Amino acid sequence: MFMTIAPGVVETELLSHTTDETIKDNYTDWKHSINGGLDPKTVAETIYFAFSQPQSVNIREIALAPTRQQG
Repeated sequence: MFMTIAPGVVETELLSHTTDETIKDNYTDWKHSINGGLDPKTVAETIYFAFSQPQSVNIREIALAPTRQQG
């Protein structure tokens, strides 16, 4: 059995590892246009929910995204 959990934009420090200022600025502007990303705690709670189901249940895929994120 396998499970795919695909979060959309998540509020993390990952962008701080990018050195290209144009990428940072464009991403930050886009993220602000959708009112920010998901709280990492929400992603963790969703993962916990999926893995805490009975052995007879297999949640195969979860796609999470902030309400205003498209695509």
